[in-house]
Amino acid sequence: MSAKIINPLLSLNRLRKALDYQSLVKVSQSGLKLEIKQVVPKAKVLVLAPHPDDDIMGCGGVIHKHILNGSKVRVIYITKGDGETQLFGKKITDTRRSEAISALRVLGVTEQYFGLVPDGKVTAQNAGQIIKEAIEDFEPELIYSPTELDDHADHRETANGLRWALKRSKKIDPALINLYFYEVWTPLYPNRIVTIDLETKLEAVRQHESQLKNRAYDEAIAGLNTYRGEILGAGSPAEAFLYLPADLWLKLK
Repeated sequence: MSAKIINPLLSLNRLRKALDYQSLVKVSQSGLKLEIKQVVPKAKVLVLAPHPDDDIMGCGGVIHKHILNGSKVRVIYITKGDGETQLFGKKITDTRRSEAISALRVLGVTEQYFGLVPDGKVTAQNAGQIIKEAIEDFEPELIYSPTELDDHADHRETANGLRWALKRSKKIDPALINLYFYEVWTPLYPNRIVTIDLETKLEAVRQHESQLKNRAYDEAIAGLNTYRGEILGAGSPAEAFLYLPADLWLKLK
């Protein structure tokens, strides 16, 4: 998740996000209405995480559901997770990698890849190169990613990197891939709500002990997922996503 200090340019990012909501209007006009799901499809699933923990925070519950139904899941971390070295010592990269593996083990995931991009240095191109290699090797049917509207630059650039990769890959047909954008720093405008086992997700979140020393992310995520399930009538805690076929997403901008 890698917290960052808020700066005066943040208001400009929020203005940009407001303008980007035009794309969400186009999604609604495309007939992609809100749906509540109790199950997820069995599929080859690629999860993109800017930092070691974003996957668990944003879609850990759905990852667990995919594992339970026999899906093949691979998680790609873009950065080293080294942005908080001054807080936790020089070995934070090793610590965060170990925590990420432990969290994935709780969910049943055994395939993961750790990129070497420094925290705060993610670009569409360096993330895109990692993602392009991953999608060409793994050939996923579903991809989970942070959104372009997130308040964290590494998260936005990971989403931009996904676009970069899909546009440049000669081996992957975007028409065969569905995208699910998850929320971390910024709640999004969802059209898919998926119920989850919150206790299992929180057990995974709590493997990231170094991050919980900084903020009570487990409590924040529990509140968000409970809110999503209650307000939207899912009947239990849930994760929220913006769902789009990849080829449609590429046409929106």
